Amino acid sequence: MTCFASAQSTTFSTPKSYTESNDKYEGSHLIRPYRMTAIATVVIKNNAAWEPARSTSDEAAEACTEFVLTEVAVKDFFHRAKRIDSITYDGGLSISRCYATGDISFANGDHGEWEIDRMRRGRIVLQDGHRLYFHGEKARAKIFYEYVNEHSNPPEKPKPKVKIGAIKSITFRKDAPRWGLSEDQKAGLCHFELNEGDVRDYFLRAKIVNLPTFVSKLPHSNCSVEGELEFTDGLKGKWVIESKRRGILELGNGSSAYLYSKGTQAKAFDTP
Repeated sequence: MTCFASAQSTTFSTPKSYTESNDKYEGSHLIRPYRMTAIATVVIKNNAAWEPARSTSDEAAEACTEFVLTEVAVKDFFHRAKRIDSITYDGGLSISRCYATGDISFANGDHGEWEIDRMRRGRIVLQDGHRLYFHGEKARAKIFYEYVNEHSNPPEKPKPKVKIGAIKSITFRKDAPRWGLSEDQKAGLCHFELNEGDVRDYFLRAKIVNLPTFVSKLPHSNCSVEGELEFTDGLKGKWVIESKRRGILELGNGSSAYLYSKGTQAKAFDTP
């Protein structure tokens, strides 16, 4: 499990007359001057798309099946989104593997191709090759991930989907781990080991966090331990804990929780 990183962009058609290397608005903090007119048409070509090369997020393909944009949602996104520069778009925002693409045209006759991802990043490539970048923090469609502004007041505590109760038993999974082995683990660079008492202490002290906080605000590690557990009420689940104190708990009833345990006392963990 790792946090969102820089993306590989979807390829859009670009006219031969356009040269990115001569465009001062690419790779800079300058925002291209452009007066957007009303959107005339929206065509959706790809919905619920998933591309692992876009980001090193934790999103599996199944997580993207719910990301289905409508024409109304696309219009609302670009109507409410604020323009941003290319550097902020490529490296200053969290990036999702889930995205949608299509065509767009405007009342002034301009047209192009659009892309929007689930973390509220968007862009339009116009017919002349010029690119417009957006952040839709106020987009209203409920299929977007919650936007957390680190400069605003702290968000309300998330409503937990999981109530962590008394643990009856804990097992460890080393062969064919569910979440796979990282490159560091394959290379033998990880020396992170937990015992049953450490895992119990982790879940006792862990707090549930929302997904945007989990993927973009908390430190991640390529070294982890995973296994299964059972609660005293009979509910079973699978867990994974990283050396930098992030964790995921998936229960047999279909619910899941993203966790962080700053106060866990096991010495194996990295210092927060």
